[in-house]
Amino acid sequence: NLTNNVINTSGPATNYGINLDTSVNDTIILNNTINSGGSADSNVGIRIVTRSFRNNITHNRVLSRGTSDNYGVDINSVNLTHVEYNNITTNGTTTQNIGIIITTGGLNNITNNVIATNGSSSTFGIYAQVNVRHNVIDRNNITTTGSAGSNYGIRLTNGAVSNNVTNNVINTSGTGSDFGMQLDNSANDTIAVGNNITTGGSGGTNRGIQIDTNSFRNNLTNNLISTSGTSSNEGILINADSNINVVDRNNITTTGSAGSNFGVYLVTRATSNNVTNNVINTSGTSTNYGIQLDTSVNDTIILNNSITAGGSSSGNEGIRMVNTLFRNNITQNRILARGTASNYGIELTTSSITMVIDRNNISTNGTTTNNYGIFLNSNSSNSNITNNRISTNGTSGNDGIRIEDVAASTINIVDF
Repeated sequence: NLTNNVINTSGPATNYGINLDTSVNDTIILNNTINSGGSADSNVGIRIVTRSFRNNITHNRVLSRGTSDNYGVDINSVNLTHVEYNNITTNGTTTQNIGIIITTGGLNNITNNVIATNGSSSTFGIYAQVNVRHNVIDRNNITTTGSAGSNYGIRLTNGAVSNNVTNNVINTSGTGSDFGMQLDNSANDTIAVGNNITTGGSGGTNRGIQIDTNSFRNNLTNNLISTSGTSSNEGILINADSNINVVDRNNITTTGSAGSNFGVYLVTRATSNNVTNNVINTSGTSTNYGIQLDTSVNDTIILNNSITAGGSSSGNEGIRMVNTLFRNNITQNRILARGTASNYGIELTTSSITMVIDRNNISTNGTTTNNYGIFLNSNSSNSNITNNRISTNGTSGNDGIRIEDVAASTINIVDF
């Protein structure tokens, strides 16, 4: 047992406060104060590696610092480790500073830790990578900041499977492209429930949760997500062949000082995903979208969401479908789109085909012209539009349902 020690390590680089290496089992690391620093990189507070089992890291105060690649706790190729009730701070002058990193291990429990990381860019609160399985990440308080962009609260990547990420409080900030949580590169079967995520930056493209690159069957439920920045901020992004994911009962607020902010954004062959029972609010200047499906996104169910998309200018839309989409279902949603002009409740454009739009309650409000409840254009065809309640408001040219630039040989069924 390693308990109640005060440990200070320093040197140019690669300094460890505590290091358990190769088949070290059943160790209790309790109530230590650890300061591991160097003038260069790769300084680690607590390190456990290589076939080590059932170790317990609890109630420690850990500070690691240097230039880059400094880790508070590093567990690599280990199982059944408990990392609980620690206060972890990681500081670096450049990149890749991480609070807790898990590599190639399973059945580890990361709970009730307070984690603060800081550097230039690519700082991480918790980073789980390379075939990490059945880990629990629960009730951690994570703050990740950077003087540049691409900072992450929690990232699961490269074959991370069947991990639970629950009840965490996550705050990330930087210049732009900062993420509350990212699941990518075949991160499958994650349960992400009850997290409180705030992501912001002085620039744009900040994201609450991103599912990316062949990541399947992830469940995002009951999360509270707030994203902000300049433009192109997203509450939830599902991208690049990521299929069969569930986005349910989340409360999402996305704001920007400029335009093109998204509540939920599905893009590039994301197929068979469900977006249900969410409360979504987006705002900025113009072209803000509650939900957007873009580029070969098929077989999506969008059901029973409450969506408000607004802006100080024009082109705000509740739900937008664009660029060769098939067989998506938009049912029983409550949609409000508002701004100056050309605000749409639902838009199908650029070959959005074979859609079901049924039993939605749609309101569009504009201070000037051309606000539409449902708008089909650019060869969007063969859709069923049925039983919707639509209200539009503006100065002139406001239509409940508008269809244009659709070939005469195609059929859209509109039924009240």
